[in-house]
Amino acid sequence: MTTTSWPRVVLKPRHALPFFNRHPWVFSGAVRRIEGDPAPGDEVLLLADSGEFIARGLYNPNSNIVVRLYAWRETQPLDRGFWSQRIDAALALRRSLFGSDWNEWGLRLIYSESDGLSGLVVDWYAGWLVVQFTSRALWQRRNDLIELLGKRLQPQGIWLRTEKGIREAEGLEVSDGLLAGREPPRPVFIAEQGVRYGVDLVEGHKTGFYLDQRDNRAAVARYAAGTRVLDAFCYSG
Repeated sequence: MTTTSWPRVVLKPRHALPFFNRHPWVFSGAVRRIEGDPAPGDEVLLLADSGEFIARGLYNPNSNIVVRLYAWRETQPLDRGFWSQRIDAALALRRSLFGSDWNEWGLRLIYSESDGLSGLVVDWYAGWLVVQFTSRALWQRRNDLIELLGKRLQPQGIWLRTEKGIREAEGLEVSDGLLAGREPPRPVFIAEQGVRYGVDLVEGHKTGFYLDQRDNRAAVARYAAGTRVLDAFCYSG
């Protein structure tokens, strides 16, 4: 398909600047018209009201976020090769930050917009992956994404966790369950800074654990060193 034949989403006047600056969400109120007849999940071109190309994205008329943007080169289709490159970049960043010795850790490997993969969250728990899809369009591409993750990380299993309100937000009917491999044990044990935590990937909060509180847990350990402390809000122990 040539770039001239892709469906197009044309913005209202004076609404283009955030997207030239790579804001990844196009809300329905910014859209002037749709050219072509894209179905939910289809790839579209985003254009300024002047007709100037801005970005490529995935369309969902059932969401307030009518287009999620992923590529700002007109010649870059959102194909399997594109998703492969984005996953590789996210994993390379984690390895540059944490090295390669995190097999027993809990670690967020892909964080949606932060990694240029709006609508996808992937967490690693000592050999198991938990994924969340908050985009209908990426859910429609789940087979490619799950296969790519499996080949690169070789997890024992990949478990889906859904986010509350996703049906209303994206028009997406999906429920928690196994996507690949084996169902995770309950709990899965992860190591963090010398402490072993039991994590429930099936019913625990978020994807099973508050991974973003790693530094806070380390800080509390320093403050409480040599004392006896009751933590009534530890969640996992």
